[in-house]
Amino acid sequence: MAFEMLINLANEMYQRGGVALINKRPTPVKVAVY
Repeated sequence: MAFEMLINLANEMYQRGGVALINKRPTPVKVAVY
């Protein structure tokens, strides 16, 4: 989940800079079992 951590870090930096406010919506993850 390094990609998600990277997105969260970028969102925090945007919020501190007052550039944008990005709300993360939980995405349902389906696990396929073969």
